[in-house]
Parts: sequence; structure tokens; C-alpha cells
Amino acid sequence: MDDDTDALEFLNSLLAVPEPIIYHFHYDPITGNIMSIRNYLELNDDYPYLKFPYTDFDPDISINDYQVIDKDGSKKLIRKMSIETISKIDDIVHRVPKKLADPDIKISQINYHFDVLVEQDNIKKEFRIRLSGEIKDQYRQEFNSKKNITCYVTAENDPNILYKTLDIPLSKLLQYHYYTIPYDNFNDISCNIFSLRFFSNYLHLVIE
Repeated sequence: MDDDTDALEFLNSLLAVPEPIIYHFHYDPITGNIMSIRNYLELNDDYPYLKFPYTDFDPDISINDYQVIDKDGSKKLIRKMSIETISKIDDIVHRVPKKLADPDIKISQINYHFDVLVEQDNIKKEFRIRLSGEIKDQYRQEFNSKKNITCYVTAENDPNILYKTLDIPLSKLLQYHYYTIPYDNFNDISCNIFSLRFFSNYLHLVIE
């Protein structure tokens, strides 16, 4: 009987799902910088922490690659990204999807899904370019980047006629809500915008 019980316990131990290893991300509440990552707690821990299972992060990445931010009233762990590591999704110049802004809807990432938004304001005669909050969170430390996002304003349905080139410093997009470029000699409001894709979702929003 004891042998049968021992055998059953052994089989159950093989089938048992092990408890996930929980890691504690201790962070500075002011800067959000990660101070330590451990799978245990100590009595003298001074920093607050977030808990994550082992499978939710790459243990080989330095603590300097993570940061805690405030997001929608709660703390969120993000992976820091370097703008210098951004590469083009492909080498094709894409036509940016175009949409007419609804005057009754606030222009925000919630109402208009985008990573990069190019507002063509025909009232103020200017282009305004902005990044989504998620993209800014990922690259928020890289204010000194020399990279630019370049957009090409062309005749509507005819990319062979170039009206204007928009060179937008990524560092400015990260520091400010948006980056403004006046129309200057651009007068034809019927246009398309093309760009190399560094991010997934671009939107050309026309304001009239």
C-alpha cells in the first residue's frame, strides 16, 4: 500500500505545474529608474516595487533598460528604447492614410489611432506633427537624437509632383506636444503625404 502511495505521489509531482518565479522590480519613485530586480524581498527594502513573473521579461537585459512610469493613474513597467536603434520597417515610401478631421471630435490618440500623426491645418496654414504617447514613453530618454522623420507632400494622386518636404527632428517630437511647420509657399490643399515607415501607424489628418 505504501509503495502504491509513494508511486502515486511521484507521478503527481511530475504532473504538477510549478509555481511561477516572481521578480520584484524595485524603482525610484521620483525618476522611475529601476534600482534592482530580485526574486525575493528583504526587510530593509526602501524602494517600492512591481511584481512580474519570470516569463514576462528578459532576465538578460540590464536594469538600465527598464523604467517605471505613471500610466492612466497606475504604475507601468516599460522597456526603454533607443532612437538610435530605430530602423526602417522597409525601404518603400508609403502613402500615409488620409482622413478629414471631425470638428466635434478631439484630436487625440484615443479618437484617432496613430503612432505618427501629421495634421494638415488649412485654417492656420501649417502642418503639425506629433507622436503617440506610447511611442514617446518608449523613447522618452532620447532627447538628443539626430534622427529625422521625413514626409513628402505631393499632388493628390500624383506622387511625381512634390510640393513640400517635411523634415521633423525626432528630438523635438519627444520634447513637445507637436512640431509645427508653416505652409510657406505651399498653397494647394489637395495633397497626399508619403513617408518611409519607422513606426507602424501613420495618419494624415486634414483640418478644414
